[in-house]
Amino acid sequence: MLPVATDRRKTRSSELITALGLAFRSVANQFDLTHVVLSDRGGISYAGHGPSDEIEILAAFSPLLAGAAEQSAQQRIGQAIEDNVPTVANGRMSARAFEINGTRFVVSVVGRNGASRDVALCRAMSSARRILAI
Repeated sequence: MLPVATDRRKTRSSELITALGLAFRSVANQFDLTHVVLSDRGGISYAGHGPSDEIEILAAFSPLLAGAAEQSAQQRIGQAIEDNVPTVANGRMSARAFEINGTRFVVSVVGRNGASRDVALCRAMSSARRILAI
């Protein structure tokens, strides 16, 4: 008898925003994150995991953080994030820009461990690419 493959995703959705939310919740749970946010290059939120009012604010800062090359700029942006979302301590948010079919997006995550945040960013980007690359 051949083994039956099991799907690692317990819940699915054919609706893009719901599918992204489910994928981001999974990433957040796996990497002990408080927020996972997908925004466009203008800072408009598409989907996320975490309190909705905080997702909107983090989405607005995500392109700035992803584009900040110097550490001093990253620290200033991190302080502005903490001032607007007190539950997000400075230095606990990471963001990275990427493209899907020529459209630029930014994914950001909030968590304690810097190394696991990097892996979580890659997992969230991979999920977004899989879901949005239609």
